[in-house]
Amino acid sequence: MKTFVALATGMLLMASSCSEKHVVDFSEGQSVLVLNGQVAFDEAMGQKAWASAVGSKAGAEQQLPAMELGVYVLATGGQDGMTTDFSTTDWKNVAFTSDGAGNINIDDGDVTLRTGNTYDIYAYAPRMSDDDLEAGRTEAGNVGNVRAIPVNHGDDVLWAKTSGVLAKAKQTSATLKFYHSGAQIGFTIKMKEDGTVVSPSTGVQLTVSGFYAKGMLDMQTGKMTLKDGDKTVSLEDCSGAKTNILIPAGEQMDLDVTVTDVPGQEGKTFTGKLPLVANNGESYLYDVNIDTDSDAHSPITFTPTIEEWAEVEAGEPLPIG
Repeated sequence: MKTFVALATGMLLMASSCSEKHVVDFSEGQSVLVLNGQVAFDEAMGQKAWASAVGSKAGAEQQLPAMELGVYVLATGGQDGMTTDFSTTDWKNVAFTSDGAGNINIDDGDVTLRTGNTYDIYAYAPRMSDDDLEAGRTEAGNVGNVRAIPVNHGDDVLWAKTSGVLAKAKQTSATLKFYHSGAQIGFTIKMKEDGTVVSPSTGVQLTVSGFYAKGMLDMQTGKMTLKDGDKTVSLEDCSGAKTNILIPAGEQMDLDVTVTDVPGQEGKTFTGKLPLVANNGESYLYDVNIDTDSDAHSPITFTPTIEEWAEVEAGEPLPIG
């Protein structure tokens, strides 16, 4: 379990009737915020197949990897009736850093709460700078939308929310569950007749097109907004390696699949449609089955397997087209 600790660093108290940004002074009812969290996989957030595969309705958990985190803290009421939103809170996109070994520290400043007030806490990772956030929003036509987090194909963006946290005297603890906002997919090619795997080393070529190039994550809901005009990404790897993809969770994506240069099938092109319905946080391996005797039916069929989420290293940009 990882712990975020935001500690006060000064003795001055900023006088403001609407500001949450104060130095810790326990005589004034201030409380240090302490967060802990992990990456979660469970049915409540859509990982139905994976939760079933691991044999637990509660799903499974993984350690939060080394990365920067952006944290938002919104006041929702309490003794003084104070409320804030994503625009008015002082605690927006606050930078924390995880080293992947249990140590997570605030990068700069402090986060304190008022005892007796309640708060909603949101977080995403990896964190973007304020300038990069604004640039991404501007490019996507979301200028001024402080809830929007730009996401690109290949990104693995985590999102978390904990509601109704009551600030207690001196210290307030809250637990965050981070969820993957996208899915993963990988492909292998097999001959349908005998199940033989066709190795990439044979020169076989695969193209799967129709993936989203970019989208926007809503920090309040954790939902992804995607546009049909951004379906411009093609995948060409048939080694089974996983790629992080953006998905309209639970909705169908129609992908175009083309296979050429199959050994023994020179000059032939095999095509098919993959109706992909993916859930957030699930990792899919698809066998692309080639049927060389397909006069009366599709030359390609698909066999999916749900696997454990894989850490995917950033690589060269994928082909667009």
